[in-house]
Amino acid sequence: MSNNLSLKNIMDANKLLGPNFVDWFCNLRIILKQEKKLYVLDNTIPQKPDVNANDEVCERYQCHINDVEQVTYVMLASMSPEFQKQYENMNAPTIILHLKELFGQLGFVMDHEFNVDLILQSLTPNFSQFVMNYNMNQRDVTLLEVLNTLKTAEECLKKEANSIIIANSSKSKKKCYKKNKKQKTFVTKVKSTGSVKK
Repeated sequence: MSNNLSLKNIMDANKLLGPNFVDWFCNLRIILKQEKKLYVLDNTIPQKPDVNANDEVCERYQCHINDVEQVTYVMLASMSPEFQKQYENMNAPTIILHLKELFGQLGFVMDHEFNVDLILQSLTPNFSQFVMNYNMNQRDVTLLEVLNTLKTAEECLKKEANSIIIANSSKSKKKCYKKNKKQKTFVTKVKSTGSVKK
């Protein structure tokens, strides 16, 4: 493969970690297409030609094998160390087949209802009133509208929490002040009575 630094940077920046398989595979295909080696992933490895085969057939076979080897090295270099160890003895088409079986379903499309349900289920119990209101008044809203409404609800919850904290702290200060005042008075009474007896 050509020594193109920008292509190497793309693969270095997007190493395969597992959940990012779809993005990694897309970047890999772009690079292989630019290098004119995408056929390695799309076509099966041809059978080794017979000893009596002409030079052109043998040369095409050897070129394909060399390209498979180079693509395999590029793929391994752009993987996390765990994946490198797992796939070090496989060739590129076999690696891709295995990765597609493992992570191929990661690219499924989530519909609107699933997105909203996912957001609502991830909320803390503080948002139970918001969830109940949303479920009772289910209207056709976009995901952005749901998020904006949720943000407004969050701001209201923060304001309520701050006002409760302020109210609690002002009550507790008064109680402490009264207790201290009584204690001081009690202490002075003891001292004054004690001094009278002497």
